Amino acid sequence: MVELELSIFASQCLQDARIPSPEVLQDITLAYESRRNQQQAKIIWTFKIPDARDKLKHLLATPRIIPPHHSHSEQWRCECLWG
Repeated sequence: MVELELSIFASQCLQDARIPSPEVLQDITLAYESRRNQQQAKIIWTFKIPDARDKLKHLLATPRIIPPHHSHSEQWRCECLWG
């Protein structure tokens, strides 16, 4: 969500402009924050969690628990399978 807000901020406020000083940037940021809060801006997700998991499954790891082989001295292991 932070990335979305930063992207919106950059496109609506900064627009590749040069900011002359940190104080000006702070003023711009505070004005933007105040406006977004007054608007009660919300993110409207266009898909449900199962759809997101399916679409992004290549980015998610699936844990696999591996029991010890034969020796009692070995411990259980966990591996992550990607996609």
